[in-house]
Amino acid sequence: MQVSVEKTSNLGRRLVIEVPAEQVRNEEKLRLKDLSKNMRVDGFRAGKVPADFIQKKYADQLRHEAVSKVLETSLGIALKEQNLRPANRPNVEDLKDDKGQNLKYTVTFEVYPEIILKDFSAVVLTKDVAEITEEDIDSGVEKLQSQFARWVDVTDRAAQSGDKVTIDFVGLLDGTPFENGSAENFDLELGSKQLIAGFEDGLIGTNIGDDRTLDLTFPAEYGASHLAGKAVQFNVTVKRIQSKVSAVVDGDFAARIGIEDKDVSKVRAKIRDNMIKYMGDVVQNKLREQVLEKLYEVNPFELPDSLVAQEKHNLMHEGHGKDVDCEHAHGKDLSPAEDAELSAKATKRVSIGLLLNEIIAKNNLQPDQDRLLAKIKAMSVMYGSNADLIQKMYYESKELRENLQNMVLTDQAADLIVAGATIKEQQSTFYGIVNAKME
Repeated sequence: MQVSVEKTSNLGRRLVIEVPAEQVRNEEKLRLKDLSKNMRVDGFRAGKVPADFIQKKYADQLRHEAVSKVLETSLGIALKEQNLRPANRPNVEDLKDDKGQNLKYTVTFEVYPEIILKDFSAVVLTKDVAEITEEDIDSGVEKLQSQFARWVDVTDRAAQSGDKVTIDFVGLLDGTPFENGSAENFDLELGSKQLIAGFEDGLIGTNIGDDRTLDLTFPAEYGASHLAGKAVQFNVTVKRIQSKVSAVVDGDFAARIGIEDKDVSKVRAKIRDNMIKYMGDVVQNKLREQVLEKLYEVNPFELPDSLVAQEKHNLMHEGHGKDVDCEHAHGKDLSPAEDAELSAKATKRVSIGLLLNEIIAKNNLQPDQDRLLAKIKAMSVMYGSNADLIQKMYYESKELRENLQNMVLTDQAADLIVAGATIKEQQSTFYGIVNAKME
C-alpha cells in the first residue's frame, strides 16, 4: 500500500492512498465465500450454490462491499502509520476502482491541533473565604424553620402578603379567554412573584369567597408573543386562605436535618457544618468556572473549522445561542451579530473541551469512583429516584455512564489546575458567597 500526505493548511491534510488490486480481489473472495454459505437458490442445496453463479448474479454487491471494507481498513492503517488523528470524518474523493487495477482514492480531513499547555502556576484564581458567624447560623435556622413550615387555614381575616391562597381564575384578552390563562384550585403564595406583576398584590385584602377582577398588563418581553405587552383581565375567585407557621426547633426538626438521636442541642453545630460544606462546594465550583475561563485565556491555539461548525450546529439546536430561536435552529439564516456570537460560543466551547481532554490524557486521569457515586446520589435526589435505581441505570446505559464519567473527569481536571494555580484569597461573607452563586 502506498500513501502520500499533503498539508493543505495548518490543520488540513490530504492523503492519496493506493491499495494493490490483489487485496481487493481477496476481499471479494471472502465476501463471496460468506455469501455462499447460507444462500438458498431453487435447484441447489443450501450452501452448494456454485460460486460462479453467485459471482455473476451479485458481482456489483460483492465489489461494493469489498471496496468499502478495503477503504475502511486501508485508511485506518494509513492514519496509524502517518500518526494522524482526524478531527472530522475523512471525506473520500476521486475514488478510482477499475477492474484489475490498483484501488486508488483521496481523503481530506482536518487533524487535531498540537496543544502545549502553559504551566498551571501561570493561572491566577480568586478564592472567596468567609467565617460562619452566629448571625449566619441564626439565619440558617430561620430558613430551615420556614422550609419545614406547615400551612394552616385562616378564616377570621383577609389575605395578606406571605399567605397562600387557593384560587380559580380565568384570563381574558379583549373579552375572550386566552390559551393557558385559566386554572382551578391553583395554589399561590402572595409575595412569591410567581405570576405577572400586580396579580398577587391584587389579591391582598381578599376574603374566602371573594370574586375580584384584576386589570393587568403582560410585560413587553413576555415569552408568549401574542400576550407580550397586552392589557388583560383576570377574573379570580378566592377559595381558601392559609398562613405559614414556622417549624419549632425540636427533636423532629433535629431528625430532619440528620441528627439521628434528635438531640436539639446539636442543631446549631449541625447547621454550621452543613453551611461550611455547602460554602466549600460553592467556592470550589466557582474556582472551577474561573479555571475554565483562564485555561481558555492563556492557552490559545488554532481550531479545526469542522469542529467549530459542528459545535455551532449543536448550540443552535440546544438553544444556547442568545436570541437564536427555533426557526434559526431549523435552517433560517442568522443575522451577522447572531452568527458572530454563536461562532464565539462554539470556539470557546470546543477550545475548553480540547484543553480538558489534553489535561485528562497527559495526567492519565480516571473517573474517581467516590465522585461517581456522589453524582449518582445527586441525580437520585434531583429526579426523585433511589440511588440503587440510578446506579443500575448507570451500569446498563453506555450513554449515561459516559456522560457521568465525563462530568467527573471534567471536575477532576479542573481541580488539578486549581491545585497547581496561584490562589489569591479575598474576604467575603457566607451569604455573599452563596447568594452570588444563585445569581
